[in-house]
Amino acid sequence: MELSQSNTASAREAMDKKLLEVSVSGNVQALQALMEEDGLLLHRVSLTWLDNTPAHNAAMCCHVNFTRAQLSRKPTFAFELDSLGRSPLHVACAKGHVDVVQELLWTDNSVCKFHDGDGRTPFHFATARDGNSSDKWAGGGVEGVG
Repeated sequence: MELSQSNTASAREAMDKKLLEVSVSGNVQALQALMEEDGLLLHRVSLTWLDNTPAHNAAMCCHVNFTRAQLSRKPTFAFELDSLGRSPLHVACAKGHVDVVQELLWTDNSVCKFHDGDGRTPFHFATARDGNSSDKWAGGGVEGVG
């Protein structure tokens, strides 16, 4: 029994590693293949990932299609927080990835009111990046949130 659990644990670790690689590359087809191989893979992420989720990685790398694909399978990824209390929206705003911001807000715009561990909302990151100009962010739905 112990050997079987060890094999299962190492198989899950291998799948987690593949998911990490896929989320950084933004390969939607590879994500679909992983999901076919393990239909619960995305549902285990919040139980096993201690820092950035695949949604954080996709937001950081500006993978719009990957963000859309994973949110269509698990919309709660928009609300997952990293070790600093930041949502994927915080990351996308900090990086200036307006298209990813739009995808995340389309899923549920209440995430724009989340405060990170330092009390900052995604809008704080957007304005810190681009100064006081909110023109870029108005189309992304972040304007006026603070």
